[in-house]
Amino acid sequence: MNKLLLFLMIAAFPLLAQYEQGTYFVPASAATSRLATAVPTDGLGMINENPAYSGIFAENISFISASSFNQGWNFSGSFKNYNYGFFAGLNLKDNFDIPLSVGISYFRNYYDWGKMYYIVPESNTEGYEFPYDNSNLFTISAAYNSFFKLSFGITYKNMTKFFREDSKSEFSAFDLGVISNFPVSNLIPANCRVVKSKDYSFSYNIDYMLGFSIRNLGDRYDFGDPAQSDPLMRELNLGHSLTLNTSLEIGRQSISPFSVTTGIDVHEELIELNSGQNDYESIPGSIRFFDNFIIGQGDSGTRVSKGYIVSALETITIYGGCKMGGPYSPGNINGSGFMLESAGVSKIIDMIIGSKTTALIANHFNLRYYYGEYLSNGFEERSVNFLQLEVKNITSLF
Repeated sequence: MNKLLLFLMIAAFPLLAQYEQGTYFVPASAATSRLATAVPTDGLGMINENPAYSGIFAENISFISASSFNQGWNFSGSFKNYNYGFFAGLNLKDNFDIPLSVGISYFRNYYDWGKMYYIVPESNTEGYEFPYDNSNLFTISAAYNSFFKLSFGITYKNMTKFFREDSKSEFSAFDLGVISNFPVSNLIPANCRVVKSKDYSFSYNIDYMLGFSIRNLGDRYDFGDPAQSDPLMRELNLGHSLTLNTSLEIGRQSISPFSVTTGIDVHEELIELNSGQNDYESIPGSIRFFDNFIIGQGDSGTRVSKGYIVSALETITIYGGCKMGGPYSPGNINGSGFMLESAGVSKIIDMIIGSKTTALIANHFNLRYYYGEYLSNGFEERSVNFLQLEVKNITSLF
């Protein structure tokens, strides 16, 4: 039995390690090669990268419903991934004049690893099984919004790994995250960043975001034999980004003509997989602050992601990025993708028609479709999609 489990772990580890990190089931994360710790986003799946996003979402969004179906391949064959989730948020500024927003979310992630071959040398038997991984994630977060934004979040995760009926493990873990947003443009005089006329007003903002998350804080897990337990794939993430966002006000509507974001993320696995003991590393692991975080240079111990996000008219967003370095890496991982949303179209229609119905749709509802993909030097490829419905500022409807 032990040899069977060993064989399965060796065969499945590259896949399961990716799953435990939650690396690529979020389209915006996959498309930027995991520029995901501190970037401007309203994608529900990003809560799985940093739970602090939940508090930021709650500033403008009251409810989100999202689901996806994803698939990909690697050296072990094809696999499928299903996700769905919900988010609810409340901005206390609107109701109680308190500069605080709170959000809660639930997210389910299910991996179907397809058909996997196994062999039991003792009994000279072999066959196929259909292993899967399942996780339920519950997140709560709060964000303070005054001169700058500061958000804290925590996620509780209940996870199951199934190889076969006698090879199943159930365990839990926590994620912690912090995101801060500094409005750099507030240091610039208003008359230098705002242009007004009787028909419109144009302005721009520059924001610097800084984030931190640590994922999979928990005990080791095993498949019935504690002596053969393994540590969770604990991961430390540091990220920062700079965003230029523009705003055009015409009548009662405001729309962003374009925005541009660029940033760097550092990902460190806090685990010694080759140590024999398979023990956890202490923070910050082998991260080199200047080389990894400032310059954005990856190395054999630390993965570094560099990417960009470009949006136009709150209608289309383009993503791109590259991840370099890290242990067990087959080389650079290149990502690309896009997001389509209805917000910009709804706002433009309301600018033209100006009815109560068009205003209701433009101010309170948004539909997004995300698509991302990445290719790792022919070693692995995945396509990821997400459909998301948002309801914004719901309290103003009553």
